[in-house]
Amino acid sequence: MNARTLSRAIGQVRRMSTEKPSKVLVSLAGPDRVGIVKDFSSVLHKSHGNVEESRMAQLGGEFAMISLVSIRPSELADFRSELKGIFSDSSLAMRYRSRTKSQKNPAVSISVLNHKIFLPHA
Repeated sequence: MNARTLSRAIGQVRRMSTEKPSKVLVSLAGPDRVGIVKDFSSVLHKSHGNVEESRMAQLGGEFAMISLVSIRPSELADFRSELKGIFSDSSLAMRYRSRTKSQKNPAVSISVLNHKIFLPHA
C-alpha cells in the first residue's frame, strides 16, 4: 500500500467515524429464490449498515421485503448500486426522508411492483 492509498483510507475512516447514519426505507419484490435475505444482508453489511426493522412475505412464488435500514449517506450510492446488480430481476425502491425533531413518524412514499403508495405520518 502506497502513501496515497493509505491517506485516502485514513480519510475515509475519519469520515465514517463522524458521519451519522440515516434511516432509509428499502422495498424489494420479485421472484422467490433461495438466498434473497442472505444477499441483501451481505450487501448491507458490506456498506456498514444495519437493519432496524424488516417485514417479509412469500406470496404465490413471489417474495416481498420492506426494511428500514440505517446507513451512512456516503455509503448509500454503492449500497443501491450493488442491490440493483444482485436483484436485477426484482422491483427495488429506496426512499430517504430525514426526520425533524417535532416529527416522530414522517410521511413515507414507497414503490412496490411499480405501484406508488403514500403512508402519512400518524
